[in-house]
Amino acid sequence: MDVIAEIRRLHFVENKTVSTLALTFKLSRPTIRKHLKTVEEPVYMSHKDQPHPKLGDYLKQLKNGATAFKPSLPLILTFLTVVMAATQRSTRPQKLFATQQKNNINKALA
Repeated sequence: MDVIAEIRRLHFVENKTVSTLALTFKLSRPTIRKHLKTVEEPVYMSHKDQPHPKLGDYLKQLKNGATAFKPSLPLILTFLTVVMAATQRSTRPQKLFATQQKNNINKALA
C-alpha cells in the first residue's frame, strides 16, 4: 500500500508524469491513473477460515483419512503395465500421409 502513497507523492509533489511513474514502478499507465484517483487506501477482507462448499461432508474424511489411503507401488506398477499393454494392442490402422494414400489408391486401380 506504500506504493500508492509513493505514486501519489511523486505525481502531485514532484510533478512526475504518468509515463515516468509507469516506467519507474513497472505498472501500466491506466493502473497509475487508477492509483492517482484513489482517495484512501483500499481495504481487503481477509478470510482466516476459507469455506469449502464443494467438499462439504468429505472434508472431515480428507483431513482424518488422508494418511489411511496410500496405494502400494506394486498396485500402481500392475495398473501401468495393463494400460501399456492395452495401448499396444490397439487395432487402429496406421495413419497415412496424403501421398501414401494416393499411392495406395493408384496401386489398387492398376
